[in-house]
Amino acid sequence: MNLLYQADFLNQIVQEIAYVAPKNWERIVYYTERLENKDIGIRNKSTAECWIGREMKPYNNSKVAPLRGSMELFDAINNLYKEAIRSGNVWCGLLIAINNNGKYSSKFYYEGTPLLDGNDAELDKRLAETTP
Repeated sequence: MNLLYQADFLNQIVQEIAYVAPKNWERIVYYTERLENKDIGIRNKSTAECWIGREMKPYNNSKVAPLRGSMELFDAINNLYKEAIRSGNVWCGLLIAINNNGKYSSKFYYEGTPLLDGNDAELDKRLAETTP
C-alpha cells in the first residue's frame, strides 16, 4: 500500500474518532477488525476505551458507548481496508491510540481476530499494548 494513502486514511480515521468522542476526552484507544468472507462480504467489529478529564477517569456509562456511531468513521476504515486488499497488504486488525493533543499511534495486525472470535484474553493483550 502506498504509504501516503495509508497516512491519509489513518488521519481521516483519527479525525472521525475525535469527532464522535465524548466531551472532555483525554485519551481514546480504538480497535477494529475486518475479515473478508466470500459468502457474506466483509465481517467487521470494533471496540473503544476512553478516558475523560485531567484525572484520566475511565469513561464508564453503561447506557452509552464511548464513541457515537458514525458512518464516516465506518467508511474511512473500510476505505483503508479496501486499499490494503488492492495492494496485497491485507490486515485483519487495527489499533489506534489517540490523545487530545492530536498525537496518535497505530498498529496493524495480520493474524488473528480476537474481537470477532470472542477471544477476550487476546483482545485484552492487544488493547494493553497502547498503555503508556
